[in-house]
Amino acid sequence: MSDIAEHEVERPGIDRRTLIKRTAAAGAVAWAAPTIIGSLASPAGAVTGGFPASCSYMILVISTQTEGPCAIKVVMGATACDNTNNTSADNTFSASCGGHTYTNNCSGTAICREDFAPNPGPVPACSSACPGAVTINGGVVTAAAGTTIHFAVAHAGSCSGGPGTHFCPACCETTTCTAGC
Repeated sequence: MSDIAEHEVERPGIDRRTLIKRTAAAGAVAWAAPTIIGSLASPAGAVTGGFPASCSYMILVISTQTEGPCAIKVVMGATACDNTNNTSADNTFSASCGGHTYTNNCSGTAICREDFAPNPGPVPACSSACPGAVTINGGVVTAAAGTTIHFAVAHAGSCSGGPGTHFCPACCETTTCTAGC
């Protein structure tokens, strides 16, 4: 017995203090993981992808809490909109939406609406809506809080079922619009 008392026996493994520290650290990670994953899945924490290459652009007529109706544009690869109103000159379209008729052939290539002067007249480009009026996640454009999408049309080389040969189906009076091209 005296030999055992004089010599400590080394045991393989970790001591109790180290085990408690490691368990606490693992518990903290396990507790935080759902919060981190949840924030990535929510719109506010989502990593957004650029507007798809299958679409050249999307023009939207929106209203925010401070301006509108006005026009914004989302272009291929973009993750934010810009305050412009111009479509391509390769084709025209006409679409009815929310009791209004939208076209792109009344004033150059701007989107026009029948109740803007001259009748029909161009929808003014928004002055301060972008960035921030919408979020872009691939081909889905979602209105920010306080923003309404009155009309949107996407452009691609070829679309069927849209308001024009090169313009894909339009979105009407919504908060989320899928490009459709």
